[in-house]
Amino acid sequence: MTDTLRSRDFWTEIQRMQRKHTSTTTEMDGESGEDAIRELFVGKHEELYNSVPYDREEMGDILTTLNSRVNEQCKQGKCYDDHKVSVGDVHKAIRSLKHSKSDANNLLSSDHFKNACNELHWHISLLLQLLLNHFFAPMTMLTSVLIPIPKNRKKSLSE
Repeated sequence: MTDTLRSRDFWTEIQRMQRKHTSTTTEMDGESGEDAIRELFVGKHEELYNSVPYDREEMGDILTTLNSRVNEQCKQGKCYDDHKVSVGDVHKAIRSLKHSKSDANNLLSSDHFKNACNELHWHISLLLQLLLNHFFAPMTMLTSVLIPIPKNRKKSLSE
């Protein structure tokens, strides 16, 4: 088979794959529209997240106990205050990212990291070490988005 023929087959296959669009639902649990469905998921997440009883006094006691145990470990020299995130760890994590995946705001894509220069790996490593050492993470790093993944496309996506 000639290279020209292989090339045509390759691009034909790519075009055929791009024509396949996964269907999305416009209705879920009687709600329709993106905003209403999003609010439905927010409500379900809050319900699930808050389904375990929460007692402020009990949580305060747990926090006090944990803090005293951590302080005791540090006094014994077993404190982990020098977290190490190697450049190799960051490089390996970036290599394992899937292509064309983006964050909730679509500002960053996995491709930004996969195609960046190696100096970025060093900066990310340093950033992660600082975040771990100072026990801090900005709220924007703590934001997450839940994306439902239908398990059976033959059934209605609205159920």
